[in-house]
Amino acid sequence: MKIYDSFQNLKEHHQVVFAVIIGAAIIIFWRGLWVIADYLFGVEDLTLTIISTIVALVILIISGELMDLLD
Repeated sequence: MKIYDSFQNLKEHHQVVFAVIIGAAIIIFWRGLWVIADYLFGVEDLTLTIISTIVALVILIISGELMDLLD
């Protein structure tokens, strides 16, 4: 619980730092997935773009709901 407590402290008292850390993590994760998708599927495909967008929206909605439950 020590990591969770320190993370909550960072979230509450240093919101700008927290936002930068989370934002960087999201961008790095997105970049990694993008490279993997390019490697697996080759050229860009409209169907893949639509599916990726839907999956991303579902993940964002679920994570938002989970954050509400944790608060």
